[in-house]
Amino acid sequence: MNMSRQLFAIAFLLSAAAASADPVTFSFAGAVDNDPFGVFGAAAFTGSYTFASNTPQVLNTAQSGGYTGAGGVFAMTVSFTGTIGGALDGMPFSANTVNITVNRNLPGPLDEYLLTGTSSTDSNLSIELTLDDNTGTAFSNTSLPLSPPNLANFSSRRFALFDGSPDNPVEAEGALTTLTCASGCATAAPEPSYTTLLAAAISAMVWIGRRRSPNKQRRKQMKRFDQLAVVALALGLPLSSLAVDGVVLIDQNKAMAGNVTPGDTPGFPISITQSGSYRLAGNLTVPVGTNGIEISASNVFLDLNGFTISCGGGTQTLRVACIIGVVAVHDISIRNGAISQNAPSSNGFTFNGIFFSNAGFPNPVGERISLQDLMIDATDPLVDGVVLGPGCIVRHNIIHHPYIFGSSIVLENIFKAGSFLLPNGPDPSNIVIP
Repeated sequence: MNMSRQLFAIAFLLSAAAASADPVTFSFAGAVDNDPFGVFGAAAFTGSYTFASNTPQVLNTAQSGGYTGAGGVFAMTVSFTGTIGGALDGMPFSANTVNITVNRNLPGPLDEYLLTGTSSTDSNLSIELTLDDNTGTAFSNTSLPLSPPNLANFSSRRFALFDGSPDNPVEAEGALTTLTCASGCATAAPEPSYTTLLAAAISAMVWIGRRRSPNKQRRKQMKRFDQLAVVALALGLPLSSLAVDGVVLIDQNKAMAGNVTPGDTPGFPISITQSGSYRLAGNLTVPVGTNGIEISASNVFLDLNGFTISCGGGTQTLRVACIIGVVAVHDISIRNGAISQNAPSSNGFTFNGIFFSNAGFPNPVGERISLQDLMIDATDPLVDGVVLGPGCIVRHNIIHHPYIFGSSIVLENIFKAGSFLLPNGPDPSNIVIP
């Protein structure tokens, strides 16, 4: 058997081993208690989510463990009964990406279980479960739970659904009353990690290589990176240069290498020139005087995946932003992470967290921008944490100095510092002002 066939045989076997990981399914139920758009009333909801027992870990710190998977066994769905007029009774809301975060002993103290289901085909969909324990005793570690967390250990047990569009938003929030094992929990056993499987593949390739004659090895030699890439593809490893289930992964190394999308040059800014789904696979650190991510395509879903984009301040010639629309774009969704400033601006040039508006500045309007579950902070006295155009949704964010322009803005559950600049009147009642 030649080297290529041996390599693909190894990759196939390892892929089969990874695929053999037991799927684990949790079921949940509860009742809606917050229906801001008059659709769900006090409807009951039931749902489930499925993940692999060896779901890849993408966040590993002393206090947080993050796990994510897309496609295949990874799925989440929820449906309702008793919606107003029965309009949405039985209609399934389905996700094909599952993100699980376990936080242990955060300041407070706080132990937390966060579950988010999103869709590669519906950038507005987010199904969320949030369990908070303010005693800091719910978890003993940040490992992936293979049995449902006991709801009795959490003081806050919440469900949320977000979907629709800025013109026709869908939202339901409620109390989670049950979280149980549907399948796989009792039999789920720790699987070999992807890293372990990859190491086994490398060892096998070394063993094969030693058995080859030198001349034949030179004639048939493959580049080591290509070999590892083949194995990684078979295993579904989240290499930053590869896409998982159509999602483009971005980290610092990929930013420095360039070619995230066509026309993206090495270093910052990262240029997103194509519609699609993008996800951070690590923190990004952006130098002073440079934008972080420039978006020039509409219909973009950007998941910060719990990571942080840390940007420098502006310079004497450039107002900078961590995320900015550089042409007229629409239908952009950004969620689930943090944006911060790592250096001051010079001569009063403003630092921007997220910037999608012309509103008196030489930048195009961004319409129908959705910002959810973000923490945006900065150190400059002249700060525009968020600058948006018309028809945008800003929901469940912590923002330092939001400046909102345009009409038909939906603002909900925003904790913010500084003053809002709104097109019509004072701050809405659902904005918390510290």
